[in-house]
Amino acid sequence: MTGNDWTVNSDPSLENLIKHLRELYADKKYVQVKWTTGKSRTTTQNSSLHKYCDLLAAELNGRGLDMVKTLKQGVDIPWTKVTVKEHIWRPVQDAQLGKNSTIKLESHEVSAVYDVINRHLSDKFGVHVPFPSKDNNG
Repeated sequence: MTGNDWTVNSDPSLENLIKHLRELYADKKYVQVKWTTGKSRTTTQNSSLHKYCDLLAAELNGRGLDMVKTLKQGVDIPWTKVTVKEHIWRPVQDAQLGKNSTIKLESHEVSAVYDVINRHLSDKFGVHVPFPSKDNNG
């Protein structure tokens, strides 16, 4: 527990929270509680997601697969980390999970979105960029 946040991930931590809430209520007679479920993506996953977007942008650009050739017809537009996130990652995430913000991703959902993107780009363009990890976050 830190400040007003409390993580419940075991029976003892649940009992401690219940005890704490009872004490707060006895003292203040008013307690408002907000909770989330599911483990959020980690800081490492967040860094890896952004690194992946950067690496994928470089790979697509290096193969001459600008945004127009990959997504729309018109003017040649080079990829950037931001455009990969906004035009590839986020639409897949939203369609697959109904979440429009990467902040809302749970830990296991990051790899689920990556798998869909990687499979599509591999099948359609022969592009494969491994998802960064501690070993290859370079």
